[in-house]
Amino acid sequence: MVNDEELVPIELKVAGRLYVLSVPPDRIEIFREAERKVAASVAARAPGRGLSEALAGVLAASVMAPVFHRCAPRPAYLPTETLREVGQNRGVSISQPVIPPASSTPVRAVLLDADGVLQLIGTPWGEALTRGGGPAFAQAMIDGETDALTGRETLTELLERVVKSLGLEQRASDLLEMWHRATPDPVAWQLVRDLREAGYTTVLATNQQWERRAWMREQLGYDGLCDIDGYSCTLGVAKPDAAYFHRLLELARVEADQALFVDDSATNIAAAREVGLRTIHHPADAGGELLRREVAQALTPAASAPHG
Repeated sequence: MVNDEELVPIELKVAGRLYVLSVPPDRIEIFREAERKVAASVAARAPGRGLSEALAGVLAASVMAPVFHRCAPRPAYLPTETLREVGQNRGVSISQPVIPPASSTPVRAVLLDADGVLQLIGTPWGEALTRGGGPAFAQAMIDGETDALTGRETLTELLERVVKSLGLEQRASDLLEMWHRATPDPVAWQLVRDLREAGYTTVLATNQQWERRAWMREQLGYDGLCDIDGYSCTLGVAKPDAAYFHRLLELARVEADQALFVDDSATNIAAAREVGLRTIHHPADAGGELLRREVAQALTPAASAPHG
């Protein structure tokens, strides 16, 4: 048996879907070979046979089973049904909790922030702005961002105005590249898919300017991830304004106490609680594994009162 500290994450792609596993370093090539066998099995499976069935069958019957049996690595993510089947057959430690069906909980909609929750941003935003344009630039952007976040002006217009007022040497177009940074968290994105499969309405609840919204949609592939896209620039209102949350509740067609809101900002969490939403204050960039545990716990039938 290996310790969690001795495991490394690897990504496996099967039938167009991404899976992340924690495995011993000396077993990576074995898992890659298993990935190829799984892909071949899925491609050849009979019509109507589910992906999890094909995946679990190959894992249990080929090289993955003895690897799991010998090493018992903790999977960082696999589809719920696959984890259950492989775990029952091979004693694999299942680290990811199952999302309870929407019919078992008062919650009907889950609202998820993007930066720091569904995607990793690395350097904290204020620090990144300071590095990019200096302390005065960072403060000016934070103080003047409301109109850009609510869609009343573009981010480019705001940048050009700040560059001119501060006499900066950088061009607005160069500074704009700072907003083109974020890495989608595949485990968090899979959580969104699992929430939808469990019957919840999922809402992307994010403050973004027109330019960054376009970048997230075109370069990161956000279109279709959630049932409802709540970009602040399209709604004309931004977090932490109470009107932002009321608008999302209207779009999701739920009452405040039927909605669970996840964000990494304490200010936004406090505002959502004032409206009556259930909340999770997720640590920024803490990752999809923690996010899944937080959401699963909040959605258990016993968790019936709003909390954070």
